[in-house]
Amino acid sequence: MRGAAFGRIKRPRQTMQVRFMALVALTAGLVLIATTGYSLYRYVNDLHGNLATRADILGKSQSAALARPMWDLDLRVAAGLVRDLGNDPDFAYAELRDETGAIIATHSTDRSREDAVSVIAPIVHEPNQQSLGELRLELSRDRSREEVRERFLFGAGQLLLTVTILIVAIYFAFRRIIRPLNALVRRMEDLVLDDLTSPIPSKDRKDEIGTVANAVEVFKDHMVARRRLEREQQTAKEELHRAYDQLEQRVEERTQELRREVVERQRAELEMRQAKIAAEGANRTKSEFLANMSHELRTPLNAIIGITEMLQEEAETDRREEDVEALSRVHRAGAHLLRLINDILDLSKIEAGRMELHLETFSLDQMLRETIETARPLAEKNENSLTLNISGGPLGETHGDITRLRQVLLNLLSNACKFTENGEISLTAELTDDERLRFVVADSGIGMTEDQAARLFSSFTQADASITRKYGGTGLGLSITRHLCRMMGGDVAVRSALGEGASFEILLPRRLTSDIVKSAQDDMLSAQAATPSADGPRADGRMPVVVIDDDRGALAAMTKALTKAGYDVTAVDNGQEGLKRIRELHPVAVVLDVVMPDIGGFDILAALKADPRTADMPVVMVTAFEDREKAQSRGAAEYVVKPIQSESFGDVVDRVVARAYGANASSAAVAE
Repeated sequence: MRGAAFGRIKRPRQTMQVRFMALVALTAGLVLIATTGYSLYRYVNDLHGNLATRADILGKSQSAALARPMWDLDLRVAAGLVRDLGNDPDFAYAELRDETGAIIATHSTDRSREDAVSVIAPIVHEPNQQSLGELRLELSRDRSREEVRERFLFGAGQLLLTVTILIVAIYFAFRRIIRPLNALVRRMEDLVLDDLTSPIPSKDRKDEIGTVANAVEVFKDHMVARRRLEREQQTAKEELHRAYDQLEQRVEERTQELRREVVERQRAELEMRQAKIAAEGANRTKSEFLANMSHELRTPLNAIIGITEMLQEEAETDRREEDVEALSRVHRAGAHLLRLINDILDLSKIEAGRMELHLETFSLDQMLRETIETARPLAEKNENSLTLNISGGPLGETHGDITRLRQVLLNLLSNACKFTENGEISLTAELTDDERLRFVVADSGIGMTEDQAARLFSSFTQADASITRKYGGTGLGLSITRHLCRMMGGDVAVRSALGEGASFEILLPRRLTSDIVKSAQDDMLSAQAATPSADGPRADGRMPVVVIDDDRGALAAMTKALTKAGYDVTAVDNGQEGLKRIRELHPVAVVLDVVMPDIGGFDILAALKADPRTADMPVVMVTAFEDREKAQSRGAAEYVVKPIQSESFGDVVDRVVARAYGANASSAAVAE
């Protein structure tokens, strides 16, 4: 037991009852002794005073009685009066003397004369006041001593009786006090020994003992509450130890998992770096090959064009019309082939980071007028009007690469002329409030849809295959235009609607410096390096897509629709596993349900956008609720409301893939 360590309460050798009784007896005895002593003292003094008074009165009365016989010289009578003094109970001795001092008569008893009261009473004859002698009288103190002794014995007996009565009364009174206190002491010992079931005595008393008993009861209640709290704390401590052991085990397991994940991630990063190095090497090889081939092709092609021009002039001089037409076709084909080779060479230089800008100061207004005049024959070919608008007056001089700026504007103007017939084409230039150059090339041509505009700037891509068949072209011009604009610290954007023409807007810094060029090239290379790449088509040519939905029925329907559309579908029914599969497979598209029990679709979308490897993956959100604005604001590429239409669902994913990756959809990654 807990209280065993404390032992029992130590009992006193002398109880409070004994000490109090001794104290009261001593006090009472001292008080009674003092009182009795003082009473005896007063009594003795009174006896002595009374004895002296009696002796004085007796002496005076007898001296007055002796005056007559002494005057008459009747000695017999005088002696008789002296003997009569012996009748007094305290008489001890008397003697009668005459005026000469001679003893006339004496009388004594056997009473002690020690410490006797002595009185000398003169005998005077009253008529003539003549002294006749004196009477000497002694009264014994024996009787007074006997009375004092009796009185003392009575006081001692009274004192002893009083002390005895007090002791008996105190004993019984303390018995009523000490017994309850001893009972309370025993209960306190029980409490110390953890016996909390015994009742507390004397709680109903109205005196101080009852107060003490109630205090012990409160202490008992406190002990009971404390023991209960200790048991609860012990139980909580045991549960905490168990939880700590479980947590430690889970932490150890999770640590092992993280170690494995780190190793796997390091292995994957190593593979990615190796793949990146290999891809960069292949890209450099491709660029060098294209540059060399372009040079090798341009040399004989320039000779062909030159010889064709010479033959054409001779044919015109000799008026050989058939030869002139044939040579013109050869010249046009050679010029077209030369432009194509130049575009390929520019694109390869840009991708390899070897494109250089030659900065100089030139007149922007003059360059714009020359560009318009160069493009005017193209506009007139399709009977289009071409205008130049310079807002806010002359733009003055600027610093940049005049050749590349002219190339960008001519690319946009030639596109506008090619896709517009009997319409209007305009080039607008102005200086913005933040000192930037803004160029807008607008036309009233065929225009394009939103999906066509989204992939317009991809290499080797045009808005539609039918456009290529009708209007021709390689799809490199606008891709080179965007790259050149970004190299010059700006960008190009397009706004268009089908059948309503198109408007291309260019923003460039007014004064282009080498620092701006270097920063722009670094940004382009960083963006190119950070762009994730999917694993591409499988061996059977199907592109991978991950579909995540906790609804098994909807999951099966979407899997069937996308498989039918030609995709290699990985179906997952929970968010955590879905994220893992996306990072493993690098799919070209991800279809994602919004509401799931373990992790919501928007949370998965946020995780994908926060990871540089999956940030550019387009996501198709699928849900039973209409919340398109929220999905698009968080980066979703498309939003589909359940139930899906199996016939058109594959087309939705096709549009997302095409919009994100253009013609190179097989090398894209689509994230759900």
